[in-house]
Amino acid sequence: MVNVLNSNENQINRIKELLAEKDNMKAYVHSFGCQLNVSDGEKIKGLLKKIGYSFTEDTSEADLIILNTCAVRENAEDRVLGIVGSMKHLKELKPDLIIGISGCMTAQEHVVERIKKSYPQVDFVLGTSAIHSLPTLLLDCLNGARFSADIAEYADFSESQEQVRESSYKASVPIMFGCNNFCTYCIVPYVRGRERSRKAEEIIKEVKGLAADGYKEIMLLGQNVNSYGNDLKESLTFPQLLRELDKIEGDFVIRFMSSHPKDATKELLDAIIECKKVAKHLHLPVQSGSNEILAAMNRRYTTEKYLEIVDYLRNYDADFSITTDLIVGFPNETADDFEKTLDLIKRVRYDNIYSFIYSKRTGTKAAEIEDKISDDEKSQRMRRLLDVQREITTESYKRFKGKTLRVLADGESRKKKGFLTGKSNEFIIVEFEGDASLIGQFVDVKITDAMNWAVAGELVKKENKMDIIEMTRELGKAIQQDERYVAYTLAKTANDNDAELQTLINDFDKKRTSLNEELSKEDKNTDMIKALDEDIKDVYSRIMSNQNMMIFNGAKNALEQLISEVNQIVTMCANGEDPDTCQVSHGCSGSCSTCGGCH
Repeated sequence: MVNVLNSNENQINRIKELLAEKDNMKAYVHSFGCQLNVSDGEKIKGLLKKIGYSFTEDTSEADLIILNTCAVRENAEDRVLGIVGSMKHLKELKPDLIIGISGCMTAQEHVVERIKKSYPQVDFVLGTSAIHSLPTLLLDCLNGARFSADIAEYADFSESQEQVRESSYKASVPIMFGCNNFCTYCIVPYVRGRERSRKAEEIIKEVKGLAADGYKEIMLLGQNVNSYGNDLKESLTFPQLLRELDKIEGDFVIRFMSSHPKDATKELLDAIIECKKVAKHLHLPVQSGSNEILAAMNRRYTTEKYLEIVDYLRNYDADFSITTDLIVGFPNETADDFEKTLDLIKRVRYDNIYSFIYSKRTGTKAAEIEDKISDDEKSQRMRRLLDVQREITTESYKRFKGKTLRVLADGESRKKKGFLTGKSNEFIIVEFEGDASLIGQFVDVKITDAMNWAVAGELVKKENKMDIIEMTRELGKAIQQDERYVAYTLAKTANDNDAELQTLINDFDKKRTSLNEELSKEDKNTDMIKALDEDIKDVYSRIMSNQNMMIFNGAKNALEQLISEVNQIVTMCANGEDPDTCQVSHGCSGSCSTCGGCH
């Protein structure tokens, strides 16, 4: 890998020479799918930043477009290829435009051949473990190569790759890559390779740096984090790693995903319970409540074993938050198998479930099974599952009423002006009234209401400290004078005045209302539900690909970055900390007339 990095430096310098005469080269990078993909996209951006690219959310402005793809479901691949097809006209308008495909799709040779044959506008393909090869492929393109690819599986990886993180207060930290489990429905082991763990000291170093930079949420990532370290000699186990990370100074919460039930040991559960910074929430994918289906999936645990894990946590805290993944309609799932799944979710009482109708993936064992279940039957089962879970969530969330939850404010509410949403330690969505400058901070919220998707409450003011609400209101006035806020308001106005976009948004809202009304009926029309669901997906895709909407999203991200930058200063002042320390820690210039804390 050292030789590869040295070669990269030479290639990066060569690319800089080739691009020297071109002004402000821009790259558009979009990641689809899981958080590991998002993390890979951040590394791709890190390399591009080092080369000299700036970034844009508008494909028409881009000199380089990279789509970082997902292959978990077939429709995800179809969606990406549809977008790639639509980019043909961009290439015609700008012949020097470079288009690349990265991510899990590229690990499938038949997909790469299809791209090479049918999508001549694509210049290169980059494998999931070959991100370090990006400079090589770019240099090939700049030197006139028709098509370049690196989809090899590399056992080693660089610990020194810079990342351009999408958030200034939430960070994903991959601790391992690949998977050895080979669940029969899953393509991941074939596109991500075998398990490869990062060294514990490198992970600890990265988290320490993020904590020092003020990050509030650290998400540890891996296809199965519970098997972390199994491939390393004298490595920490995952529970031991959690305990080491828990010792790091700073005000942040540790989360992780995904966790495989077969490796969820008592040691792990004790670490979750005892570590102060580890969130009191476990996402534990069960996939099915039928032992027969679990065996067919090659999950290597039973429902009885799974429930032992649940009971251990609930004996510690009867309200311990558990979420899960479920697959409906696995090949030849019987009505009895499905009823067992319903029985399981009633027994566990999940706070939330992420459910999917089985998607056949070419190359997996399950794809070879003759499936005798009709699509209509699968859809009916999914509706029943969601109805049962909706009732459970509505009732379960009532347990939070009257309690005060610590919440990481994460964004403005889409439904209520002047309201924010965030996630509690228990991974529950919380909605509350508050100023946007609170985004990226921990706040205390007293819960007053429970819904079937979230809880709602009121901010709790801290005594003997500066009135942070009043301070943030004053600071908000100063923010409105910043050029990033101005760009945001202009982009929002353009959105509001885009008749075609507003028509799409209205159409989306009407179709979503129609779908909710149909779902609430006792005698549901499954054909109508399926048609509405497909229409909604289509309209949403058209909304998000609208040029004004893409510009708006970019301006919104820039504004959120500005808000995050001042949050750290506000927090120190509100806590009564030394303004001199504030200046040293956060680089404050002392020029915020509305703050006063640094003067």
